[in-house]
Amino acid sequence: MKRNLFTKDEITLCTYIARFGKREFDENDIQKLKERSISSIKMKVQNIASMLDEKGFETNDKVSKLTGKPHGEKWRKTNWDIEVI
Repeated sequence: MKRNLFTKDEITLCTYIARFGKREFDENDIQKLKERSISSIKMKVQNIASMLDEKGFETNDKVSKLTGKPHGEKWRKTNWDIEVI
C-alpha cells in the first residue's frame, strides 16, 4: 500500500498554523489540497509544533504539541527537511 505523504505545500501550511495559529486559515483549508483527513492534518500541525518548540522556535499557544513518541524518548523529526520557519 502506498503511503499518502504530506506535500511540501501541506507542510508549509501546517507549519504556519503551528507557529501563528488559525487566524488566516485552518485545517479545513489544507484538507482541500489533497482531501486528507482533518484529524491527520491536526496531528501533523501538533507534531510540527512540538518539533519547533524543541528547537527553540515560538509556536502558537493554542496549538497543543504532539511528539509522536512515548514520554522520555527523543522527538520524531517528521518532514524537518522541508519545514518553513
